[in-house]
Amino acid sequence: MQRLARLIALCPGCHQVQHSGLARVQGREHEVIDRLRRLNNWTEAQAGQDLNRSSDRCMALDRFAWDLDLSVLRGRLIVNGYPDLYVPAADRARLGNSFFGTPRAGQAGFF
Repeated sequence: MQRLARLIALCPGCHQVQHSGLARVQGREHEVIDRLRRLNNWTEAQAGQDLNRSSDRCMALDRFAWDLDLSVLRGRLIVNGYPDLYVPAADRARLGNSFFGTPRAGQAGFF
C-alpha cells in the first residue's frame, strides 16, 4: 500500500527534484542535477549517481500495483467514488497519471 503520511511544501525546483523522472522525460534533467549539486555541494557525478539510484528504485517499485491511501487528507480532499480516500490499485488508473499525461477516466477525480 502506498500511504500519504504528510504534505511538505516545496519550491518548484525542489518539487522537480522529487519528480526527477518526469523532469528527465521533459528534457529538464539538467535542472535537477544543478539543484542537487547546489543544495548538497555535490559534483555532477554525485548528482547523476543519486538520480540513477532514484530511477532504479522507482523502476523496482513500479513493478507492483499499489493501493493508495490518502486518508490523512480526510476532510480536506474529495475523490469522487472514494469517500474514505482509499483507492484500490485496480482503480488507480481512474485518477489519471500526471507523469504520462493520461486524463482521469469518467467522473473520478480531485475536486
